[in-house]
Amino acid sequence: MKKDLLGILYGVLFMVFSIGVLFPLTAQLLTPTPYELVGEPVASWEPNHTDVTASFIKKEGCHLVSFSVSGVSAGQPRTLEYIDLDGVPENYDRKPGSQTLNIRVLTQGLYYESISLHTRHLCGADYVNKVFDTLRNPNET
Repeated sequence: MKKDLLGILYGVLFMVFSIGVLFPLTAQLLTPTPYELVGEPVASWEPNHTDVTASFIKKEGCHLVSFSVSGVSAGQPRTLEYIDLDGVPENYDRKPGSQTLNIRVLTQGLYYESISLHTRHLCGADYVNKVFDTLRNPNET
């Protein structure tokens, strides 16, 4: 009887572990990854704009739906406009392989604590929303 209860207890503990740890890990591994960063993005913070350059590898099978930029100024999130410095059209779906993002984020003279780059991709039948990167203003302590 004691052995049976101990076996049941171990089974329940294993199920809790599986649901709490293994399931999220498996779900994360099965989520498509549209790209991977190659090194840290470089940002040049100027009074009216921030230039951002980032290298990444675009993965096969995912298509860009949208790219957007947001920033936090005085604790308030805002959507920011940007210009692609290489002349790439807005929401351009790049080919798989090595790529470089080279944009100027227009800050209109406002001080931003951080700037985030957001992507939405269609990978097969799944939409994948990701923060490409969040850049922290070097003047923030």
